[in-house]
Amino acid sequence: MRLDHFSGAGIKMNNTALSLPSHSKLPARFANMLSTPSDSKVEQLWWQFRGQEESLNKTHEMINSPSTKLSISLLLRSSLKDLNEPINCSLFGSSLENAKKILQQQYWEKAIDLTDVKFHMPNNRRIEWRENVKAFNFPDFTLENLFSTLSTLLLERDKFIAERVEGVFNALSKSHVTNTPEGFYKRMIISDIHRDGFPCSTRCGYINDLRIVVGRFLGRENDNVVSSYDLVNRLMQHTGQWVEIDGGTLRIRVYKKGTAHIEVHPDIAWQLNEILAMLYPRAIPSQFRTKQKKKIKHVNLSNTLLNHDVINELGQIQPAYEMKGKPGFNLSRGNKIENRVTPRYPFSMDKHLLAKVSDVLIAIGGIALENHEFQFDYDPMPIIEQVYFEGRIPDKYSHQFYPTPAPLAKRMADLLGNVQGLLLEPEAGQGALAEYLGKDATLVEVSSLHCEILKQKGFKNVICDDFIKWAHKTVKTNTRFAGILMNPPFSEGRAVHHLDAAISLLADKGKIVGLVTLPVANNYYAEGMSKQITPVAQKEFKGVSVDLAIIELSKL
Repeated sequence: MRLDHFSGAGIKMNNTALSLPSHSKLPARFANMLSTPSDSKVEQLWWQFRGQEESLNKTHEMINSPSTKLSISLLLRSSLKDLNEPINCSLFGSSLENAKKILQQQYWEKAIDLTDVKFHMPNNRRIEWRENVKAFNFPDFTLENLFSTLSTLLLERDKFIAERVEGVFNALSKSHVTNTPEGFYKRMIISDIHRDGFPCSTRCGYINDLRIVVGRFLGRENDNVVSSYDLVNRLMQHTGQWVEIDGGTLRIRVYKKGTAHIEVHPDIAWQLNEILAMLYPRAIPSQFRTKQKKKIKHVNLSNTLLNHDVINELGQIQPAYEMKGKPGFNLSRGNKIENRVTPRYPFSMDKHLLAKVSDVLIAIGGIALENHEFQFDYDPMPIIEQVYFEGRIPDKYSHQFYPTPAPLAKRMADLLGNVQGLLLEPEAGQGALAEYLGKDATLVEVSSLHCEILKQKGFKNVICDDFIKWAHKTVKTNTRFAGILMNPPFSEGRAVHHLDAAISLLADKGKIVGLVTLPVANNYYAEGMSKQITPVAQKEFKGVSVDLAIIELSKL
């Protein structure tokens, strides 16, 4: 793959209107993630090169004038410790032609870096590109050659990606694509994923490639830092269990004997098969490269996917310890602090990455302290591991997760009073209100991660479900609640639906205390219920821009 072969290779260039191809035959969801530079950016790079080349010509002309030669010689000698020592370095034997080669070499690297072609190249193609550039096997850096070469590479990008997907499939499957019409729908089995107590780097590399390709469908960044070696190392502590990773797009089960099973979610499998079909159009029937019509478990899109650099750091989270001694002197590690954690190397971590890791720890209930430590009111390590595996946290907006501040939660609990009978918190979140109901209360929460947090906090009756759906099923039973404490979602009129559902589960003489917007509190009416409203001052619930009120509903 000589770069000089790319110049004008089958590409008709119009000198007055040079442009790059933007069409891709890949699935739209994947193609939309590809990076193609604008024509103006390419032209800008070429003008930068021209300016640098002109500067190089002037510099070479200047250093070869007699007066400049003497000045340079004196300046070079002035940098020596012994001013009488002869200089061993000189610019006078330099070659303008070779300097221009080096300049073009640098700009060809900059040119391909304008695209994501090198990222998608199979490894052998990437090595070939690197060796050609290193050996100066490239055409002159003219505007026509620049557009021609980039156009050819961009047109080949689809093929590069298809070859990479094929390589992943062949590495993870026991048979070739042509013998496996189901493609990525079929469970993949890898042998020797770990040996002698350690993951196999080569086989973990195959999983890396699969996760990188899938990550492009998800719009993930920093795919180059994905570490399946660390993932498998952790999975070896959970042998025989299916574990969802990467937002539920993949699931993997590792066995003690060293075998691993991998399944690709159908929403992703058919799109990977569509890419495979670019190379083997007759090998994979159409039913395996189109979206399935039958109902399948949907990938939960109401979650925030984390980038792999954040996930890697979460995998390094460790307990915090007391430090003995004085700052500035030799400090020694004391006892482990209960329910407190810290990133492994917070002071050397990139500040933007540290901020993202901190946001995750705060999102699962951590309180940020000094020295980048985070205090929890439960053991956070199992939850952090779950986030590490799944690579996602609940999206704050779609889940409408706005935890009730402790003083306001206590005030609401006091209004509910000492109710005798079953207690319910329909939108439990991480337990801000439930703390006042006791560990035996029934808690309904839509986020599986929040449910695990609630269980870690010791709550015994945690139900992972959408409250409206759960209420529709439960109302058909004899289960009724004497007291309901709730902070329903505010958006899209959901608070009214949640109040209606809560009333349907209320026992005779039962009471509901909820936090809603003031307009909902004023306008809400339910037959057979008394209502009291207590406005909430904005300072009582910071971060919420709407007027709030506590609504008390009692069954007459």
